[in-house]
Amino acid sequence: MDHDKGLIKRQLYYTISAYDGSDSCELSFDKDQEVTLYGVDENGWAEGQLSHEGEPIGEPGWFPLYCIDYDYEQQEPEESDPKLKLNAFFSQRPSPQDLEDKNILRHQDLPPSSLPPNKPVPGTPSSPAVTTKASKEATISKLKKFMTLRPNKKQLQEKNIIHADQNNSDKDSKKQNLNKFFQSRLVKSKVISEPVFGVSLEELFERQYKKEMADSTNGKVKVPKNAGMNDFIKVSMIPIVETCVWYLTANSLNEEGIFRMSGSPNEILNLTKTFESAEQSEMTWIWDSPDKLNPHSVATLLKRFCREIPQPIIATNLIPELEKWCEIKNDNDAVVAGWMMFVTKLPSPNRRVFLYILEFLFLVCANSETNKMNAHNLGVVWGPSLMKLDVTNANVANFNNAPSNILRTMLERYPILHGTVKPTA
Repeated sequence: MDHDKGLIKRQLYYTISAYDGSDSCELSFDKDQEVTLYGVDENGWAEGQLSHEGEPIGEPGWFPLYCIDYDYEQQEPEESDPKLKLNAFFSQRPSPQDLEDKNILRHQDLPPSSLPPNKPVPGTPSSPAVTTKASKEATISKLKKFMTLRPNKKQLQEKNIIHADQNNSDKDSKKQNLNKFFQSRLVKSKVISEPVFGVSLEELFERQYKKEMADSTNGKVKVPKNAGMNDFIKVSMIPIVETCVWYLTANSLNEEGIFRMSGSPNEILNLTKTFESAEQSEMTWIWDSPDKLNPHSVATLLKRFCREIPQPIIATNLIPELEKWCEIKNDNDAVVAGWMMFVTKLPSPNRRVFLYILEFLFLVCANSETNKMNAHNLGVVWGPSLMKLDVTNANVANFNNAPSNILRTMLERYPILHGTVKPTA
């Protein structure tokens, strides 16, 4: 196996074909289900786990790599990531077959769940493992022999290999290094005084309203002094949403796989700290140097913000009504009437953010020939971030299907919906 290619980042994928596993160690799924990929092997098998919005569901298992849109060339390991270093170690260690060929082991008795299925992916040659029983006893014997022959601590001290005070000095050195590390982190880290993620839209708008009202003496406010909260919401937007949409509209409408591919964890963390910092000047690097940002990091951040809002942007009790709306055929008047009724049921902050994002997603969809993100694909990756089903009354398959179908239909009907209710309404 090419170990450089076997070393990959843990990423989310959406299956492009269904697969029905025949063994207990295999994963079964339908098309367009979310899967977290853990690794691949040389026989064309991938190890992963079903997930929902990045959170694993059920047990991990193996499935054919052709079930996802996987590209080896895009896998760039980050050597600074401890998880990837650990991945490198496991991917580079010799296989049981290599140990058998060198007469080091004749059998590696591993549990079935830790090995790929003992069968080839369709179209590849089979190579069943050869197993014998003697290897386990031979390994135990070698370990016992090593433990009895290795020198003890006193012998090492007598040969000046280690010193009596070495253990204490090592501990002191480790403590000093650890203290230096935490001190450096405290100095470099931005102070999070205003959380953005996991905060309600109403609170975020109110926070922005108070800031702009305080700036009214400098003439920076967007609305008159006597404007109420509802008037403010109509012409304002939460900074993180406005900034991300601005950046992606200006730089990434033609970026292939936008919102489907994951961004850099380090860059996402840095962006998160920036938006939650009390220093608004910290945001200038986003506006001044857009070419230095990974568009997938900005896209991931925007989707994560919407997903972590305490109450979904579209309330759960509106989903059945929207499913019926999706079933309307060949009646534009009924479609528009149902849409108007739905929009008026959204709270003012939710309506403002939802229509703002929907208008942006339609721009992304309009460039699907280059970015490969049509209404269906955007529905799959964005639907669960805007609306959630009741966990107690939904199965795993419906977690993505209903929200995805609803958003897909909204994007397909957007040309006749556009203008009926504006984002500033």
